[in-house]
Amino acid sequence: MTRDSNTTDRRILEVLETGRVTPGFLADELDLEQSHVSQRLTQLVDDDHVQRLNSELYDLTAGERIHLSADLATEISERKGPTTSYEEYIKQVLRVEQEFPEVSERDKTPDTVHTDDPAPSEQAEPGPETDTGDSPDSENSGE
Repeated sequence: MTRDSNTTDRRILEVLETGRVTPGFLADELDLEQSHVSQRLTQLVDDDHVQRLNSELYDLTAGERIHLSADLATEISERKGPTTSYEEYIKQVLRVEQEFPEVSERDKTPDTVHTDDPAPSEQAEPGPETDTGDSPDSENSGE
């Protein structure tokens, strides 16, 4: 499989993740020639990634699908970039969560500000009640 075909196949599969499609719709959506899309669909059917439902309708092979809100789907799409499939991106996220569980725990409470620095009120700053050695009493205390 050529690199171009691999990229085209990924793009086709990503569109199919949204639902059933025709070759004409895919060609328009991906700005490709319909003959090229049909050729790739045939190969994807042969590889058991796509099923042909009738003469003009294709769908992903049976498998679990997940449904996301439009906002979350957009955010994931933007983060993963155009060259990474959704499956690859989710696997990357899961690997990070496994390798750095403390990060994933912090991410579970998005309304909380996470920082390793103490709060400003907890930071020790010299104030009038703090003995810094600069007061007149401290100079005379050693006499």
